[in-house]
Amino acid sequence: MGYLAVEGDRRIYFEHHRGSGRPVVLVHGWGVTARCWDTVAPALRANGNAVVLLDQRACGRSDKDFDDVSIAALGSDVATLCERLELRDPVVNGWSLGGAVAVDAVARLGGNASGLVLTGGATPRYTSAPDWPHGGTTADVEAVLGGLAADRPTTFKSVAEAVCARPVSPEVITWMWGMFLEMGPRGDDSLRDLAELDQRKTLSALELPVLTLHGRQDGFVAYSGAEAAQELWGNSRLVEFPECGHAPFLEDRDRYLGELLDFVNR
Repeated sequence: MGYLAVEGDRRIYFEHHRGSGRPVVLVHGWGVTARCWDTVAPALRANGNAVVLLDQRACGRSDKDFDDVSIAALGSDVATLCERLELRDPVVNGWSLGGAVAVDAVARLGGNASGLVLTGGATPRYTSAPDWPHGGTTADVEAVLGGLAADRPTTFKSVAEAVCARPVSPEVITWMWGMFLEMGPRGDDSLRDLAELDQRKTLSALELPVLTLHGRQDGFVAYSGAEAAQELWGNSRLVEFPECGHAPFLEDRDRYLGELLDFVNR
């Protein structure tokens, strides 16, 4: 494990598990931590891949008092970490808000990145627009953030309970809830920034292969948006998980890992 200073003396936490195979950078979703990938990272390691995990600004073991917690700042952190670790041709896999972060990161890395994976990725838009009829509204986002301001533990418990559509154990929900509670209040503004973000131009300019792994029953990021996003690039594949919600890597792990490993092995 290590820490990387990215804003003055403020640091993000990361882990670099070395391997001879293609590096895979795992970018967690809003509010949780790198530990959300604990059922994915070991399979990548067993496949021979180097694996990099990080806690985003204000999350987990990273500092909580960052001035800038925008998607652009988070994406810059991922790109900077890849460069500092001298990763060669990494695949960047982002879950939920981490999908938008991953898009920003690979755009910064350019030809130094070899692939993008979107796991229920909140991109190109998390909220709807007149020309993008997918997702909720900024008012929906503010309602969630208002709930956090009034009662953080209970609101995050409700969020954790809504992540999966397929049944998971109470222990999994408690595990996710605990990760959410590690995020400092500044992290709320990352979601607020996501609600205003539009990455359609960024996605259209990407020239690397893209794999989208998305649950049909996703209650956070509309599946219809994942379908519509396929028109934005040429080298892309969408894999539907019909019975899954927002976390197919937890709800249908074996199929998820099969698709992910096939992609990184190419």
